[in-house]
Amino acid sequence: AVNRVWSSRPTPSWAHKHFGSPDAKPEVVTLNATLRLYQLCGSTTICILWVYKSYMQEETPVVYIIECLCCLVFIAHLFYALVNSAWDVGYVTGIEGFIDAFTITPLLMQGMGGSWLTLAYLRCYRMNTAFTRLVGTGVLDPYMSELSVVYVKKLIEFIMVITIIAGTVYLLEGLGDIPHFADSFIHTDMGDLSFFQLTYFAMVVMSTVGFGDYSPTTVFSRFFIFFAIL
Repeated sequence: AVNRVWSSRPTPSWAHKHFGSPDAKPEVVTLNATLRLYQLCGSTTICILWVYKSYMQEETPVVYIIECLCCLVFIAHLFYALVNSAWDVGYVTGIEGFIDAFTITPLLMQGMGGSWLTLAYLRCYRMNTAFTRLVGTGVLDPYMSELSVVYVKKLIEFIMVITIIAGTVYLLEGLGDIPHFADSFIHTDMGDLSFFQLTYFAMVVMSTVGFGDYSPTTVFSRFFIFFAIL
């Protein structure tokens, strides 16, 4: 219905000029590039504050104010993306819309007694996309060579992967086992074991990562793992 309302009216010239459309880039990239830059800075700030809160384990007033200001930037950028997509509601169901929905709202709710432990670390994905699209606007061309752009992009991607893995494990371990999904163990010389625990061990072995937190102790289990590795 939203798409029909929008398509039934001629798109204003200023929207074409500054916002573009699904089929064309904006004629003036100033607004686009500015919002991408603010998105990059805001998402980076949120990720840093999430790490800070993981040590403080509380939401301070100063941190909350900074997060609210960043959320205003994210909301402005969300509005821009919706106008640019001609109010395509499909944007909301995409990965970027998912991250916005599950990071902006919890961050704002922290001031009303919400938990400091949120999914805000997922903003590192938006940090990565913001830089990629900022490069696409061409505003960085006078300041960065193609090689510099590649190096920075790879660095951001590396930080993104590390942050998502570390943040997700921190969140899941911090919340503990969900009721009725807690594992059941038997005690052995190899440690407290279950089928799921040994599935984890098998994945570690077969991927050649070899954490070493579990290792077989009996003669026959070691003999079997020897052939499994081969």
